[in-house]
Amino acid sequence: MKHYQSDVAVIGAGLAGIVTALELLDCGYTVALLDGSPDGALGGQANDAFGGMLLTGTAEQARNRIKDSPELLLADWLRAGEFQADDHWPKAWATLYAEQCTPMIYRWLIAHGIRFFPSVQWVERGLHGNGNSLPRYHIAWGCGRGIASTLADALTQHPKAENLQLLRGHRVESFEQNATGVSGCMGVTDYCLTGTDTNTEQFQFTVSSDNTVVCSSGINGNLEKVRQNWDTCYDPPPFVNAWSAAKALAASPSVFSKKWRQNKSRKALVGTVSQNCAEPWMAEPKPHREVLRRVL
Repeated sequence: MKHYQSDVAVIGAGLAGIVTALELLDCGYTVALLDGSPDGALGGQANDAFGGMLLTGTAEQARNRIKDSPELLLADWLRAGEFQADDHWPKAWATLYAEQCTPMIYRWLIAHGIRFFPSVQWVERGLHGNGNSLPRYHIAWGCGRGIASTLADALTQHPKAENLQLLRGHRVESFEQNATGVSGCMGVTDYCLTGTDTNTEQFQFTVSSDNTVVCSSGINGNLEKVRQNWDTCYDPPPFVNAWSAAKALAASPSVFSKKWRQNKSRKALVGTVSQNCAEPWMAEPKPHREVLRRVL
């Protein structure tokens, strides 16, 4: 059992966790930043994201002569959201975001070296024009990976980096509690990566902290939760990553393995998979085969 101690434990080293750690270091706190990603990469799912953000009142909008305002953004949001009378927190979030996205997000990112494409995209207009009434979608240079790498560099090169414990590969499983509330967290790791020191032995750990901040990514990182909350307006959710499954199947002795390794037509491969694959998930239901066709 390994024990760590810090003023604040931040669980999750995606964008939210990195930003939280940066702010805490600025204020002089000691921080333990934990992440369970097996590859140890900072940035989480942002590394695979497009990197677009809903912003208003930006320099990019001004250069494109887009006259926007927090009030107009909020009006669009309230109209599109169709909130009910008891939707207090959703409306409060919409109001806060509309009023503060420029100083708290846009200017903060600019100050940390993030830049945006000069053109502003007009997305999510709504099926009947009841969405964004103006272009507001700002794409960062380098997309999501560019944001993640820039902020990760800012974190590791922070002037007070000695106050940071970067605990990669540490998967938090539960909180520690005392008489006053949460006093930290505990979990297990498959490896510990600190500088050039790599330990491949799995071990348990605890973190004692005055405050604990959870910066997890919601259900997007849990495929089972995604399936449970899948919108019924779509086909049934796929149960595997079709691209990875096809490559894995191609590595085994089968009628389509040779075609894959020889880089033959992907369409021919898909047809062979659909006709000859014995795995139940590929044979039924049909939408899973359709996913494979789309991906390949």
